[in-house]
Amino acid sequence: MFVEVLGWICVVVGFGAFVPQVVAVLRRKTTAGLSLTGLQMAAGATGAWIAHGFLHGHMEQVVVNVLILAGLILILALMQREHHRGLVESWWLAVVTFPVLVSVDLLLGSAAFGMFVVIPNVVVNGLGLLELVRAPSIRGVSWQSLVLNGITQLLWVTWSLFVNDPGATIASGVFAVGVAASLFWYWMRHSGRVEAKPTFGRRQVAVVPDAEVLASESVLVN
Repeated sequence: MFVEVLGWICVVVGFGAFVPQVVAVLRRKTTAGLSLTGLQMAAGATGAWIAHGFLHGHMEQVVVNVLILAGLILILALMQREHHRGLVESWWLAVVTFPVLVSVDLLLGSAAFGMFVVIPNVVVNGLGLLELVRAPSIRGVSWQSLVLNGITQLLWVTWSLFVNDPGATIASGVFAVGVAASLFWYWMRHSGRVEAKPTFGRRQVAVVPDAEVLASESVLVN
């Protein structure tokens, strides 16, 4: 009884964690600070979690991920329209991620699924964190959603240990760490302790001012 109640608490908190992000995007009419690639991978992984819930008889996972997937699809559609991107560019990664993860679950089992689904989770968190570092504006990001997401992952870890679902234990544990990192950097940006770093992680090419070029040529000529 306790495990079932805990599972449905995870559903309520998990969906509640995603609502502020959807509301923030709709209210502010911008997806600034969100990663298109990360959201596509998140959508594909979320679809795989729905299949995982059906395969292993965990309806809690099915319900919460159906609700979250609906929100992700909405945000991706808004992002596609806001940035005038094509259909393939906006959705292809989600379509590829989903069958790959489901195949792993079917062929190799829950633990292998947990290890593989960590890959898009790490990428999603990494891209989201990178966007928080680089983006000129983070108005499209909801801190409430980040906080509730962290709590949700800890609840899922607890639940998965009770029901012996190693896939959920591995994935939720890793995801919780990523959410904590994103929340910390959001606080750093929002509080003004750091500014956007548009070139962070990008290769920079040194530009020599024209005056310096002319001076060096003059030295060579002399």
